[in-house]
Amino acid sequence: MAISGAIFDMDGTMTDSMHLWIQAWKEYPLKKGLPVTKEDVDAMSGMMLNDMAAYLKERFGLIESPQEIRAEIDQLTEQGYFHDVEIKPGIRETLEKLKQHGVKMVVATATDRYLAEGCLKRLGIASYFDKIYTAQEYGSKYDSQIFLTALKGLGTKQEETYVFEDTLASIQGAKKGGFKVIAVYDKWADHNHDKIVALADQYHKTLLDLDLSSL
Repeated sequence: MAISGAIFDMDGTMTDSMHLWIQAWKEYPLKKGLPVTKEDVDAMSGMMLNDMAAYLKERFGLIESPQEIRAEIDQLTEQGYFHDVEIKPGIRETLEKLKQHGVKMVVATATDRYLAEGCLKRLGIASYFDKIYTAQEYGSKYDSQIFLTALKGLGTKQEETYVFEDTLASIQGAKKGGFKVIAVYDKWADHNHDKIVALADQYHKTLLDLDLSSL
């Protein structure tokens, strides 16, 4: 087994939580009385959350800053992260096996730090990770910046470091950065199934299927 470092996404990869954001982005315009159209939804599709907040501010002339908009949207997800979200099958087992083999692990997530920390602690898996890297602090996953920063923090060789992800855009970002990628199925990313399978080094329905000796 050659793997010495692992960079884990949280939403959709380790936690069944993508629905929180989909629901929040539906609730926020209703709460504000914003006449969001299908064209707006299409325009925001694929954006990072900060970019979505900036889009809403400009599109509807909101007085709140993008940061304030993002904070309000975060609040709509708190119940889920702090109380409801469940860990995905095979994650706990995989983290334990990687730990036993001395693999260094970090998290790279688009979710704000306080939500990610609260969720991972509640699920009992925060201790597996040396650090959490958030897109708000370390840059977008789409241009690979966050993955490269996480690699530097890990101190492992890139050819021995794997990124665990679920969405096509984030997988593309990791591959642009030169990483090997283990893709994990999530129903919210399944519309890109064929592209994900073609791009990733491995694809698994759950990480219960992952054979560490193959890494």
